[in-house]
Amino acid sequence: MIVVSSNGQIRGLDAETGSELWAASMPSPLLSVGPPINTAELALVAENCGEIIALDRRTGKRRWSAPGGTLVGAPFSMSATGQTATFFLTKSWDCPPKGPGGVKALDLGTGNELWRADLFQSPPDLNLLLPIRSDGDVVVAGYGNNIVVLDAHDGRQLWQREGVTGARDIWPNPTAIADDSVYVAISDPDGSTALESLEAMSGVTRWHASGAEGRASVTADDRLVVVTFAEAGTAMALDPVSGARLWEKSLPRGGGSGGPHASATIGDGVVYFALWGQTEPITGD
Repeated sequence: MIVVSSNGQIRGLDAETGSELWAASMPSPLLSVGPPINTAELALVAENCGEIIALDRRTGKRRWSAPGGTLVGAPFSMSATGQTATFFLTKSWDCPPKGPGGVKALDLGTGNELWRADLFQSPPDLNLLLPIRSDGDVVVAGYGNNIVVLDAHDGRQLWQREGVTGARDIWPNPTAIADDSVYVAISDPDGSTALESLEAMSGVTRWHASGAEGRASVTADDRLVVVTFAEAGTAMALDPVSGARLWEKSLPRGGGSGGPHASATIGDGVVYFALWGQTEPITGD
């Protein structure tokens, strides 16, 4: 277990006993108070304006560091990790921000830059950026109502999709990747939010399913796609192959006062909804 604090202190704890295994200190404050990005061997953290740092999860020793530019502020989770590379959404290649930015890919073994893709000609509004996703083959990044899908191996743009439900704040995660599909929450002509399944490499639409009103946050695995609607106070589970609705669950409305404030989590036959003040599990097929 890795615990980080904003003052640059990082500790590795035994998950069973809580005893401290190692401690490390970064030279400057960390980007956010939140979990690092974890791989089987590494814990990745970032300084506020400086480097991405890879620590050995077992010992806390620094394996490598790489220039980060101006990474996307509070959640550092605006990144995605594949089998051999990690991808970061960078507001600007410079820090302080003053020029283009986009997605940067780093080799997990060495920290060397593999490629970078310019998505912004000038630093964008943080509140309009969408969390990036990757399955190791494609990288999905977005700004406002547009997503761009890149080849994870070389950064080439494969396709883009407009009409995605806009960010408006950091909460919604309107994209997910699973089983060679990109799932996207989009705006329908009637003003409601729907979900589309798109073939990951080509962007060809596989199915379109109606949803509900307001912002949507999406999560998926190879058996289930779950869409959470904050304003409507509902969550839907869809079949990933056909888009057929499997079940629907009522939740408290809004992003506060008990409502959902993050994507659902799927694990071991259980769907978890993070609500303000509680965590509610739903079990079932």
